[in-house]
Amino acid sequence: MNQEIQNNFIVEPFKADLIMADITDEKGKKLEWYKYVVKRYLRDILQDLANSKNQMERSYYETRYACQLDVFAKALNVRPKLLEKYIKK
Repeated sequence: MNQEIQNNFIVEPFKADLIMADITDEKGKKLEWYKYVVKRYLRDILQDLANSKNQMERSYYETRYACQLDVFAKALNVRPKLLEKYIKK
């Protein structure tokens, strides 16, 4: 595999002691999009999951939630379990 391609897949180590309220970017500005986008979006998926009427719908929303949680966790550089804890809070 090409070295340039490999570098794109390297993920920085997770921050174990990260508090979601203190997420900041490299300039020190708080990442407001966590509260207004990520949290709201994942909670909407959980609400759709709770309102699902059959197993096929439930399975769809469970898969969608798991994928989006993983993507957002990587973007925030936190563990998915930690992000999920603050989403459900």
